[in-house]
Amino acid sequence: MTESKLSSCLQKRRNTILLTLALALYAVFAVYFFINVYRYTGNFPNKRYAYGLLVASAIAGGLIWLCYYLLKHKDIKIETLFVFFMLTAGVIYAAVFLPFTIPDEGEHYLSAYRISNYITFNTDQIGEERLLIRSCDLELISRLRANALSPEYYSSLANNFQMFAADRSASFIPAKFIGSAPAGYIASALGISLGRALHLGALPTFYLGRFANLGLYTFAVWWAMKRIPYGKTALFVISAFPMVIHLVASYSYDFLVIALAMLFVSQVLYMREKPSRVSIPDIILCAVYSILLAPAKLVYFPILLLIFLVPSEKFGLSKKTAALIKCGIIAVGIAALLIMQLGKISTYMSDGNSVSWSNDEVYSVSHVLTHPFEFLRILFNTFYHYTDYYSSMIIGNHMDGTGGVILPVFLWSLMIPVTVFSFLRRKDEEPKALQRSTRLWCFVLFAGICILALLSMLFSWTPVSSNVIRGVQGRYFIPALPLLFLAMRGDKLLRPANSDKYIIFFCIYYNLLMPMVYFGQLFLPEFA
Repeated sequence: MTESKLSSCLQKRRNTILLTLALALYAVFAVYFFINVYRYTGNFPNKRYAYGLLVASAIAGGLIWLCYYLLKHKDIKIETLFVFFMLTAGVIYAAVFLPFTIPDEGEHYLSAYRISNYITFNTDQIGEERLLIRSCDLELISRLRANALSPEYYSSLANNFQMFAADRSASFIPAKFIGSAPAGYIASALGISLGRALHLGALPTFYLGRFANLGLYTFAVWWAMKRIPYGKTALFVISAFPMVIHLVASYSYDFLVIALAMLFVSQVLYMREKPSRVSIPDIILCAVYSILLAPAKLVYFPILLLIFLVPSEKFGLSKKTAALIKCGIIAVGIAALLIMQLGKISTYMSDGNSVSWSNDEVYSVSHVLTHPFEFLRILFNTFYHYTDYYSSMIIGNHMDGTGGVILPVFLWSLMIPVTVFSFLRRKDEEPKALQRSTRLWCFVLFAGICILALLSMLFSWTPVSSNVIRGVQGRYFIPALPLLFLAMRGDKLLRPANSDKYIIFFCIYYNLLMPMVYFGQLFLPEFA
């Protein structure tokens, strides 16, 4: 075969070769972790986890091939593929990351359970500060709540599994509830209510709550992708970070914050780019997103200022009236924020507060105002020492509750250039690049949210003796990423017209690889 024929053959078979190499690499990881799980699980009955890992890897490999087939041979919409991928990946993540191994999932579960009591008309819960809970669910909490991922945890869960509840009695227990975002627990509370109505056991009921959150998030992002006029690939990438799937397939209300941020951004861009005038339903929808998003976490209210990207002439009214409508959308969000978060904001203002892990006084607004250079120093130190840590945590190099398992740098760092690449404007994509002033506005809003996220932990978790801001997690910056995508939508840096499918396939491959890596590393000697 001549060199030209070989080159032509390789070009024709390029995608097939890439898929083969990707699946071969996946198989190498699967076999490597299978060997380690088999060697270090001890007695023979526990070796079923090794075979379970192998079977799950084979299923995930089949999903990778199926997604490749749909991308290559079917004219499938990005949002449709997202639904298929997110539901399957979410179930896998929920199975790998067991109950209460997600940040603060214990408190989130109890908060959702209390709302479930109201949904199921348990009048004893009304006016009661304690939690009314079934005996089997109480046993799940007391037996497993403090656990991180470990081989023993998987064994304990499997050995105590019950499909239906043998004991249907209930009792009151003292409980800590999270009251800042009740809307974030409605879906999971409905899942718990369904499990209780069917008299399912503690674990099936628990997972119904998780899957309800997964379903709501998938529908919300699907709607955002349908609504947004451009940037569907960027939304797919952000929505499918391992850290995001980890949170979505849990009881954390962060799933709703991320979804609402995407819904608001997509609605604003839809109103900005639609050929017709902005309708009353468009305005109402924007206001609803504003009311739900702003009070969920106070640091994200700058996203509401994106409404000013909609030209006033789109409203078909005078500039003054259009400005009043925009301000009204922002005002209802801020009003909801003050109603739900005023108590927390007031604590930030006063001196003398402390945190449970330190005897020192925490920073306050008044302390910052009277010591501005000290504030600038701690802010600089935090950015200098932790920017790479926050970046890796956004992707998901370390999940809380995983027993100390951390992804190797070469794995989590791969996702950063792919994410940045997906944010660039596609060569054939319309409309054209956003104006420089518009992109600057989006970047200012993004930077403002990042600063507010740091300030929230400075005033609530950082003692004055600290040189850096404590308690900040990379996941806090995820809802702001759609603003960064808009800020990068210029006319200089462009990506190829056919790059969407490659980006999406990489995300699917990457996110189905991560659960196997986390599960496999649990059984390595250095992590066991």
